[in-house]
Amino acid sequence: MEDYRELVHDLIQINNDRIAGYTKAIELLIQEEDQDLRKVFVYYRSQTQKHVTQLGAFALNLNLNQSKAPIVQGELFRIWMDIKTTITGTDRYSILMSCDQAEGTYKQAYEQALRNLLNVPLSVTNTIRQQAEHQYMEHNHIKTLRDAG
Repeated sequence: MEDYRELVHDLIQINNDRIAGYTKAIELLIQEEDQDLRKVFVYYRSQTQKHVTQLGAFALNLNLNQSKAPIVQGELFRIWMDIKTTITGTDRYSILMSCDQAEGTYKQAYEQALRNLLNVPLSVTNTIRQQAEHQYMEHNHIKTLRDAG
């Protein structure tokens, strides 16, 4: 990939959407017994903020404007989560289901990025691979929590 600006931009945006999604999930978890899940979501949000910071350094080198509008997938997810929680409620299982589905979207974004790493500098490639691995493990953890609850 000669110009990897779009790749970096899309990953920044999907990570910003992930931050917004976990922020929303944290807000919805108001029961005392859900504090353990809140801590998990706070941690995942923090990890994702680190991902944005890492990608932001590459964006700076590319003179890339990071403030563009979010990509459609993330925007649709936030709207869908708002509607879904209105209909199904804010119980633990429903929130975990929503997060699992969102993680599927994020996973697709990283899989797409991994397929497009040809001619991308090694430092960017390594960062994207590491972030994809984090996301994969976190997605599996969300599935485990969902299935347990």
